[in-house]
Amino acid sequence: MPATVAFRGARSASDVLTWGQRAIWTAIERTRPSDAYFNFARTVDIRGVDADLDTVLAAVALVVSRHEALRTRMSVVDGEPVQTVSAEGELRVDVVDESPDQLTERYLAAAFDYEHEWPLRVGVVVEDGHPAYLVVCFCHLATDFGGSVFVLRDLRAAVEGGDVPEPTAAQPVDLAAFQRSPAGTRMARAAAGYWRRAYDRIPTSMFEHRAATHENPRYQRAFLLSPALARAATAVGDRLGTGSSAVLNAAFAAVIGGLTGHDTCAMLAISRNRFREQTRDMVSTLALEGLLVVPLAGATGFDDVVLRAWRAAVPAYRYAQYDERDRDRIVRETSDRRGAHVHPYCCVNDLRAAELPPTADGTPPRDLLGESTLTWQEPLDQVSCRFCLHVGGAENTLGIQLTADTAYLRKHDMTAFLTGVEALVVAAVDGPVTLPGNRIGA
Repeated sequence: MPATVAFRGARSASDVLTWGQRAIWTAIERTRPSDAYFNFARTVDIRGVDADLDTVLAAVALVVSRHEALRTRMSVVDGEPVQTVSAEGELRVDVVDESPDQLTERYLAAAFDYEHEWPLRVGVVVEDGHPAYLVVCFCHLATDFGGSVFVLRDLRAAVEGGDVPEPTAAQPVDLAAFQRSPAGTRMARAAAGYWRRAYDRIPTSMFEHRAATHENPRYQRAFLLSPALARAATAVGDRLGTGSSAVLNAAFAAVIGGLTGHDTCAMLAISRNRFREQTRDMVSTLALEGLLVVPLAGATGFDDVVLRAWRAAVPAYRYAQYDERDRDRIVRETSDRRGAHVHPYCCVNDLRAAELPPTADGTPPRDLLGESTLTWQEPLDQVSCRFCLHVGGAENTLGIQLTADTAYLRKHDMTAFLTGVEALVVAAVDGPVTLPGNRIGA
């Protein structure tokens, strides 16, 4: 049973896309017709809240009214994508008695109509006649995972009858104006300088050897769920003082280097880009690819690579705010100069909200290896990357999803990568370990 909620915001507005929006727009254009790949969904458990359906629907209307990104649609004008904010409108909300997982799966399956559909799909799951869950599916042009946190925060507060203040962060059209300003131009110029220097020293691609055949569908997805890796990454990060993100990035780099033979690993690491006061709590697509360059040549062992990955993250994230048209120009110029197309085609997106705390029972990570699972998920017909990692974690487990182009990385290499990362980090808990030395196809 669908319901309709009316919303009314402070203004209508229109502008060019922000840097983050443009990057997602480009990725969508490259991925069509499989662009539902960019949808993502979040669930709010409201079973413990004394709220009826009208209260929940009013909360949805309030939050959409507060955040302009949730009432912004995209269109193409004279060949250029444009964002348009509507001051008011109506949003369909599904009221269903199916499970949250079923509703999520249905929402994720269909790409958004970016010009005509509001950039979120909302459903209320009812149990025994009472609202139990809110399921929200986001169009990635509206916000990224980091921005969705603030939507869910405000939804819960509104459902519970709390205060939902007007946003103090910039709205997307305001950010677009800043990025056109002299200060934004200086920021883009500095980032372009970093990308130009980095592109001169990375391999042409991390995975450049194409096989004669590939799987059908071509893009396979494997998922490792590992309590051992969650505990080990935290322990190694504590031992070296770097945190678990540097440990995981180092393990990815080391195992990729072992599989490919490259002595430099270049990864496009997604940065949330919420460092400035104006964007810290912003609902929008701010995340962009930072270029993380980890040198492997001469490394004395895995500890050394962790420290190198930790140091490499500073410029990678500092210069992860840029106009992708500058980056595209640098790619063309560097490729022409080097005589081959230069692009890592290797990305990592760490979606964890925070460091996973160590568990209290003291079980060594190596004793948890038997609890790991590696499963194959629904493959895809088209993705714009050859090797893409998504990292998540909850309840003392760590999950890594690997999507790979099997023309460059076969299924057994995907398995070798995931199990190799797990084994390397778990082994490093007790002290320094040597680096892996395998090769694709070996």
